[in-house]
Amino acid sequence: MEELAPYDLEGTGRADIIGPTLVLQPYLAQTIAMALHELATNAVKYGALSIASGRLRVEWSRGETHLVIRWSESDGPPVKPPQRQGFGTRVVDKVIQELEGKLRFEWNPDGIACEITIPAGQLADGTA
Repeated sequence: MEELAPYDLEGTGRADIIGPTLVLQPYLAQTIAMALHELATNAVKYGALSIASGRLRVEWSRGETHLVIRWSESDGPPVKPPQRQGFGTRVVDKVIQELEGKLRFEWNPDGIACEITIPAGQLADGTA
């Protein structure tokens, strides 16, 4: 979750980054970092991280069958679903699908929510 470190500003309460330590295959780690980078870039440009009152929560969990990463923004500027999918989102969606995973967005009025689900078989064996 080093990708999100610049937004986890201590004492500001703007970003909550929560989850267990996981061991990931290199390609999976790179794919997740790319997805989080795309979400963070959009949050800084247009979403919750573009205004001082905005908040971000990133939480992940590993079940027996899937790794689930939940990204949710709140208290940001009004959100509307985009008219078209941008290049970065298309690329992220494609690589998540290549991992047999799913990428789902919710366009909530005060912030976007995204859920990435990846089969547990894509993870390295064990947790750190």
